[in-house]
Amino acid sequence: LPAGCRIGPAQLALLAGMGCATVDVVQAPRLALFCTGRELVDDAALPLGSAGIRNSNGPYLAAAVAAAGAVLLREATLPDEPATLYEAVTGAVAAGARLILSTGAVSAGRYDFVPEVLHALRAEIVFHKLSMRPGKPLLFARLPGGALYFGLPGNPASCAVGFRFFVCAALRALLGLGAERPWRLPLLQDADKKAGFTQYQKAGLTFDRDGRAGVRLLQGQESFKLRSLAQAQGWAVLPAAAQRLPAGTPVDFHGNAHWGLQLDTENGA
Repeated sequence: LPAGCRIGPAQLALLAGMGCATVDVVQAPRLALFCTGRELVDDAALPLGSAGIRNSNGPYLAAAVAAAGAVLLREATLPDEPATLYEAVTGAVAAGARLILSTGAVSAGRYDFVPEVLHALRAEIVFHKLSMRPGKPLLFARLPGGALYFGLPGNPASCAVGFRFFVCAALRALLGLGAERPWRLPLLQDADKKAGFTQYQKAGLTFDRDGRAGVRLLQGQESFKLRSLAQAQGWAVLPAAAQRLPAGTPVDFHGNAHWGLQLDTENGA
């Protein structure tokens, strides 16, 4: 068994067959999650006010963190108050969190205070805002002591892209896994996009009668839409330089699971 492989049923069978009772493993990274925004409503029984929004990012990220092999140490929904986030981050670091995720407050609005809090924490902001869609406002920083901070945008698809392609990459490194390799598959329809931005599109897989796979871009690509996120089997990556990609153009396809490809038996896949 090579270093970095996951211990699943088949690996356990091999170890048992060799009489190997114990193996050295990597400690699961501990992570804290803070969703910011006074508009967020966690309790499904509460009616929404005129400015209220159901908190979908919290449950999504909590489940995604567990699936990615990390341990969720702390989780909270916080108001738009810099002092509250400051205290939450310092408390999480003191409790042993190696990664800290926050959602919202990283764009350019009145309540986008995450950079201010990070400066107060004397963190090194490695990057803030990237040439990609969705997820342009993404922020990554290193805190004193080495903890990693990811400021994810608040829109659901933007949050999902930030987690899938940036947080998961960090978790792979911490878990001792190698770099992820996407599938290279043809598009099944024409695609148009703005040049200068890498675009992550919610996508599914379709197989023809000969078993050849292709990538199908889903309807509902807007960053606030959740139904297409639930239907997607993964993400198609449309390169920054392209404006039009005709059907048949090969693109990178990443499955939903950060360690490999998950297939859904519905919709012909």
